[in-house]
Amino acid sequence: MKKINNIIIGFIVLTCVACSEDLLDKDPVSSFSAQGFYQNASDAQAGVYGTYDALQSVMRVNFAYWGEGRADAVSTIQAGDPGLLQQNNLTPIMSSASWNNLYEMISRANYAIKYIPDVFGEDSPLGGELMGQARALRALGYFYAVRIWGDVPLILEPYESIDQDIFLEKADESQIMDQIIDDLSFVLR
Repeated sequence: MKKINNIIIGFIVLTCVACSEDLLDKDPVSSFSAQGFYQNASDAQAGVYGTYDALQSVMRVNFAYWGEGRADAVSTIQAGDPGLLQQNNLTPIMSSASWNNLYEMISRANYAIKYIPDVFGEDSPLGGELMGQARALRALGYFYAVRIWGDVPLILEPYESIDQDIFLEKADESQIMDQIIDDLSFVLR
């Protein structure tokens, strides 16, 4: 009987603790904010290296599909994405027709662009170099997005809150090209 009473008491305590406001009112642990990440030069370099890592994913998976894979210069006997691409039958569920990897690269570049100035200040050669690399990578991402899809969403700020709108309208191709030119002009300074 004593064991049953202990179980009931334990259940009541667990229920009271589990229903407390501070336990239920928490930010998602799966979200990432770079606000605390960019603290020193090593962190800034790691952020830019992460953008290059995303670029590798973009090029490894879809680069050939986006270029010659859709032209008649390449022949394939494979089924699935390669065959559909050669026939120019794109569907929304095709992995090779997805822009997710490009936008992951653009997102990482946006984090670096936002937080590198806080780490280095205005006149740091390393800070300027890292900022230039991040902006060049963002320009490259948007170049491929425009080249492949034309009008695409233009995202210039990192996502740092669940309150931000994630369903953005497509921007005009000329607006995106202007941003590419602005990013590359920064690099050439």
